[in-house]
Amino acid sequence: MSQILDAMAFGEANVGLTTPWLLAVDHACNRIPSELGQLGLRPAELERHIAYDIGALAVAHLLAELLPATVIWSQTSRLVIDCNRPLASPNLIPPSGDEGIIPANQAVSQTQREWRIGEFWQPYHQRIEAILEQRQQMGIRTHYIAVHSMTPKLGDNVRTMDGAVLYRAPSRFGIRLAHYMREQFGLVIAENEPYQLTDQTDYSVPFHAERRGLEYLEFELRQDLITDAEGQQVWAQRLCEALTALERQ
Repeated sequence: MSQILDAMAFGEANVGLTTPWLLAVDHACNRIPSELGQLGLRPAELERHIAYDIGALAVAHLLAELLPATVIWSQTSRLVIDCNRPLASPNLIPPSGDEGIIPANQAVSQTQREWRIGEFWQPYHQRIEAILEQRQQMGIRTHYIAVHSMTPKLGDNVRTMDGAVLYRAPSRFGIRLAHYMREQFGLVIAENEPYQLTDQTDYSVPFHAERRGLEYLEFELRQDLITDAEGQQVWAQRLCEALTALERQ
């Protein structure tokens, strides 16, 4: 990809485009800073969905080239700090995952909490704000697309949908995208399931998109459908077609 900037907190690509698309991947990587070791977890656990949204970054990169779009992503595991959680959330630094505790997150000091916020959470969101401010000053219309992935099974809950869109009124992008993908591709696309967009559990969309009155959507892709290059390419092409069609309407 062009114009890639690598930093511990975030990566970005295609900055400076005048197309309306900004892709954000809040849970893109399973990277943990050396200062924190492995948070007391086994290496295999860091390859699971508890550490990051498997496949989401690969799809976002492909989609960013197809549309084309600017893309920004967090380069720190959500086990270190969750870049899609408000600072007041008890899960900003998650004390546990779906299969047990995260040892290094059990007694995080205020100093350690502030360090994680200042090193990883703040730079990521400050950079998104800077991109949005620059686009606004240049008169570039922005559609904010948050790309996530979901595990096919969480506990006893089996996710039978192919994907899901999350949104709140007055945004219409989510509704329209779900309808398009059902009609054109025959997919099972849930709306506001298995998660819902709330101010308590989400930060990226409410702060960057809703606060600014941007059209937006949050997309959840089922991870078993995007674990390999073929699946990632198929979904990137589907999303490109759907988003492009909606933009033309």
